[in-house]
Amino acid sequence: MKNLQGLIIALALGIAAAALNWYYLSSKSSKDEFDYFIGVKPGITITAGEPLLEEHLVPVPVPKRHAAGLKDFAVPYEERVAVLNMKVTRTIPGGTLVLDQDLKTAQQELRLRKRRTPGDTEEVGIPIPVDTRTFIASLVKPGDMVSFLVPGPGTPQSPGRTEKLGPFRVVTVGNRLSSSEVMKAANIQQTQQNVITISATEDKEGNLDPLTQKLIDRTRSSGNRGAEVVFRPRD
Repeated sequence: MKNLQGLIIALALGIAAAALNWYYLSSKSSKDEFDYFIGVKPGITITAGEPLLEEHLVPVPVPKRHAAGLKDFAVPYEERVAVLNMKVTRTIPGGTLVLDQDLKTAQQELRLRKRRTPGDTEEVGIPIPVDTRTFIASLVKPGDMVSFLVPGPGTPQSPGRTEKLGPFRVVTVGNRLSSSEVMKAANIQQTQQNVITISATEDKEGNLDPLTQKLIDRTRSSGNRGAEVVFRPRD
């Protein structure tokens, strides 16, 4: 699905670049043949963290036969008033479209699934210390799946072999509930990124799922030195 979305976006950006040139050279075609999306004027670059201003924007005509799939990713020009003054999460060069993902707002609170029935499990967040010598916090965002390398069972005289546990879904990276780019655009300082909060389940008696409990036991047995993070493919 991600590859398909990437292909659609790449195709759409190519179409948009050609459409921008067409827009300044011709106005003979009927407006009914096109859908219009928000583009950045050629020669203008909006850097990450800057707000969208009216003078930055231009309507980009895209033939209706190509616009259907684009509506899931790009912002229609008719909605420009709703996005004015919103800060962009990436640098947008002139001559390209403004995408929905460029205008994401930073999540402000932790959201976990509540127990719906008495016998149902409840989602909880478990902080796990990570090895800051090898962990690159900016590469991980909430929603990613990761595994952890932890010491296996053993004794101080005979340590166990390293064991990989996971995968686990990331809920936060330190205080970060969104991607690094979104946090920067919102001017929110990122702190305590040596701790990853993972999603776990808890039954009605308060017992954690076995895999999470095993991870906690392994990290505690190592003195909470910090587990090594294993990056996993994104969906």
